[in-house]
Amino acid sequence: KENMLLREQLVELSIRVQQQKEAVLENQRLRKLLRFQVESKLDVIPAKIINRGSSTLVNSVTINLGTNDGLKENQAVVISEGVVGKVIITGEASSVVQLLTDVNFRLSVKTRRTRANGILLWQYENICIMDNVPKTLDVQVGDTIITSGYSDIFPEGLQVGKVTQASNDVPGYHKQIRVETFVNFNELEE
Repeated sequence: KENMLLREQLVELSIRVQQQKEAVLENQRLRKLLRFQVESKLDVIPAKIINRGSSTLVNSVTINLGTNDGLKENQAVVISEGVVGKVIITGEASSVVQLLTDVNFRLSVKTRRTRANGILLWQYENICIMDNVPKTLDVQVGDTIITSGYSDIFPEGLQVGKVTQASNDVPGYHKQIRVETFVNFNELEE
């Protein structure tokens, strides 16, 4: 009897330890988001992902905020690492967010260092292409890509990613630029 009681206690304590570990990790993520909110001086509303999109037409997530919380369509969705996407459908208590990794998503961006402008398009995983950048502009591997501000949705200066390849060795007038996003879309929770 005592052995069974001890086993039950062991299972219960093991579950508590796992819950505490999860709480510590959540606390770290939320502290990072809070620090981002304070430092960015943006009007930020924290949200939690409650569902991953199942449609093959739109790469999306559902968040736990809606019109009751002040959300509207075409609002920027960001985390401290960078741009996540935009709100495309709002309900009273939840909203659908189109992710940057959607094939139909386009984002006006520029390099932080030289201000070279382009359009960001998703390619695969966390890799995007920065398109429409003339070969005459200076873009180098390691350059940080930020939002350009040429949008009613995304303010200027939000982090997006870094250049991992910049080449003039392609036909035409534009560079071939590959960008790795700062956001890991497989790990999104808040």
